[in-house]
Amino acid sequence: MHRGLQCRLPLFLLTIFMWSSSCSPDQTSGPATPKEPDDAVKTYFLDIAFGNEFGSRYTTIRKWREDVRLYVVDTSYAALYQELKLVIGELNRFNKSFQIRRVNSPSEANYTVYFGPGSTYAQQYEPSASNAVANNWGLFWIYWNGQQEIFRGSMYVDVVRTQDPACQRHLLREELTQSLGLMNDSSRYDESIFQQKWTCTTSYAPIDSTVLTWFLDPRISAGMTEQQVKDLISGW
Repeated sequence: MHRGLQCRLPLFLLTIFMWSSSCSPDQTSGPATPKEPDDAVKTYFLDIAFGNEFGSRYTTIRKWREDVRLYVVDTSYAALYQELKLVIGELNRFNKSFQIRRVNSPSEANYTVYFGPGSTYAQQYEPSASNAVANNWGLFWIYWNGQQEIFRGSMYVDVVRTQDPACQRHLLREELTQSLGLMNDSSRYDESIFQQKWTCTTSYAPIDSTVLTWFLDPRISAGMTEQQVKDLISGW
């Protein structure tokens, strides 16, 4: 299962965390996504960009304005490190707003990636996530300012509890993707990276490619309302 929570911080900063999986994953599969009518694609996009699993929808877009400067704590997990580079490359091909680039030190970074136990992630990298990691195998945590611009974040993949390499790769792809600002899940498409149920898909579905292309278009910016986004994509 996927869940989300928001809380208010001092100075009007908000923090969001989203996590993927539970201690008893129930993996399912389904047919490939058929070509969807334009209205269905737009509805899915709006649900992912504005939806909130706790009920009320977000009223504005949350999005990075500057490049994501990503630091990997431990690069010894060779398969995951290679997968991370692959995912970054894919996301940057969609992205016309900002780029994701790896940096060599924490002092250069505004985003941290950790592979290891959730307890260590919470203790050393994201103490605010301490109540979330016990029952969740992957998680991202991001911060944004009053202009709804995301300016800092982190994520982890629990490689101790998640033993399946495909599931590890899935969690990496999902958490990094959603931490760009696409923070909702949906039960609609089994093969989507935004699928609410536990899955281990390791690629973006065609519907995901559309969602990412639209969201990462510079015409969609932090702070835009849902109506403004609807008006913009009406001609897409």
